[in-house]
Amino acid sequence: IAKKWESLDFDEVTTLIKTQQDARDKKMIDAGKVDELVTERVEAINAKFEEDLAAKDVTIGELEGIVSVTVVDAAITAAAVESGVRKESLPIVLSQARSAGWGRDGEKAVLKVDGGVVYGKEPNQPKTPKEWIEDDLLKLHPYLAEPSTGAGTTGEGGGGGGGTTEFADMSDISI
Repeated sequence: IAKKWESLDFDEVTTLIKTQQDARDKKMIDAGKVDELVTERVEAINAKFEEDLAAKDVTIGELEGIVSVTVVDAAITAAAVESGVRKESLPIVLSQARSAGWGRDGEKAVLKVDGGVVYGKEPNQPKTPKEWIEDDLLKLHPYLAEPSTGAGTTGEGGGGGGGTTEFADMSDISI
């Protein structure tokens, strides 16, 4: 089939179709069917317009989806970093956010459950991504956060600044 179409000149085909349409139009004009011809042309233009409009609506919908994901991901990522989430945990946090119902309302990320906005600590204010991460996500999944390094801990293996004592060395300790 490829060889069959290989030698085809699309400019010639376009010219041939236009010539054929012009001949058809001339016959309709000569037969006094001008109104019918105009109606056909208007219908063809309208059909093409509707097709183009539908294609643009699809494109707009796809772009709105991309913008929504970008707005939510940016808000959740910023709140996660601010809340001390491990960098390697960010994909998990973003996945949890999508599952929880985070979406976009204008330029803001909002949490919606069953179609209604979830409110946070401030009266009549939607829950912020930071509130969700700190109050909900990290309480359920504390391993997503960076380990604490405060109060003398090293963040690895626990234990404060006092070091470790071997059991054998404890014989001199009085209880």
